[in-house]
Amino acid sequence: MNPEISIVVPTLDNFQDFYLLLNNINQQTLLPKEIVIADSSSSDEIQESITSIDSKVPIIYIRVGRAYRFDRLLRFLSSLKIFWKFFPKFHPGRAFPYEATNAGVKKASSEWVAFLDATTIPKQSWLKDYWNFLQIHQCDVVLGQTKYYAKTAFQKLLRASTYGQKAHETAPGSIIRKTDFLNGHEIAEGVRSGGDVAWKIDIKDSFKYFS
Repeated sequence: MNPEISIVVPTLDNFQDFYLLLNNINQQTLLPKEIVIADSSSSDEIQESITSIDSKVPIIYIRVGRAYRFDRLLRFLSSLKIFWKFFPKFHPGRAFPYEATNAGVKKASSEWVAFLDATTIPKQSWLKDYWNFLQIHQCDVVLGQTKYYAKTAFQKLLRASTYGQKAHETAPGSIIRKTDFLNGHEIAEGVRSGGDVAWKIDIKDSFKYFS
C-alpha cells in the first residue's frame, strides 16, 4: 500500500517558483496524499491561482500571514507596551518560513509529513526513494539533502562564500511522522534563517535517522 504523505510548502510572493514546484510534485513517482500551502504573500495571487491549476494532488491552502513593509520589525516593537498606544490595531504581517512550516504540519492530514520550500525542486523519485530509505533503515526520519544552484555571477560568488557546490543536510526534503514532529520537535520560530540547524541537532538526538 502507498503511504499517506503530506508535503508542506511555505510560500511568500513567489508564484512562478510555486508553479514550477507544483508541476514537479505532480510528476513524483510516488504521489503524496496532499500539498499543504502555508502562504504569507502580500497579494492573493497564489491563493487565487490554486482553483485554476490542474493538479493530480489535492492542494490544501492556509493563510498564515500577509506580508507588508517592516512587518517583522513592527512585530518586535509590539512587545513594548508603549507600542499599543500608537498602533492599537496592529496587524502581525508575514510568518517566517519555519512558522509557516509548523502551521502547515498542524493542518496536514497524513501520518507522514515531508518538507519543501517554493525554491527547492526535488528529484522525481524523491518521495519514493525517501520512503524506501525509511523501510530499509528502519528509521524515524530521513533528512533532506539540498544542493544550491547559481546562474548569475553574484549568485556564484554568494554560493562560493557559503554553501559551495556540495549537498547539505536541510529541513527541506526531510520526512518525519506528523505526531513526532508536533510532539515538541517543531522548527524554532521567530527567526528568519538557521532554525533548521537547531532542528537537525534535535532530530538526531531524539530519533533514529538516515541522511
